[in-house]
Amino acid sequence: MRKMFVPVFMVLMFTAVTVSAQSSPDYNGTWVLDTQKTKLDGRIRIESMTLKIRDRVTEVTRETVTNRGGRGGGPSARGMGGGLGIRDGVETFSMDGREKSIVEEGPRGPMRVRVRGKREKDGRIVISTSRNLNVQMGEVELSTKETWSLSSDGKTLTVKAELSSPLGST
Repeated sequence: MRKMFVPVFMVLMFTAVTVSAQSSPDYNGTWVLDTQKTKLDGRIRIESMTLKIRDRVTEVTRETVTNRGGRGGGPSARGMGGGLGIRDGVETFSMDGREKSIVEEGPRGPMRVRVRGKREKDGRIVISTSRNLNVQMGEVELSTKETWSLSSDGKTLTVKAELSSPLGST
């Protein structure tokens, strides 16, 4: 079983490699995880993580690449961002606040994922996902809620991620 059932609370701090300027919060750019400023559960290993974000106001596309180190040393092929609930690969989120259902490949085949993205009035982005997984103990639900915010200078992206599973919430 993957570590995705480990309850986690973390704050990820990313530094902008490239960011374009605009008057409202602009998440566009390539963001590199600052491991010195990141607060992770001690059981999660991440050597590096990069997010490439394309913010088109009505939808946001995120490409995630995670290097977990001790697990083969390279980027994960389809991991959960080192146990964070942030999946490696490309994901697009509509910012209309309505829940949408998608199908993605999981460790035991295709699974239905409910996704909701919303841009708050203060400029924060909130992305919620919920997955139903079939495991030895039956069907379980794994939910994540990410809240993205930018520093006042637009150079630091903070992602607060909360994970909820049968083992509890954080």
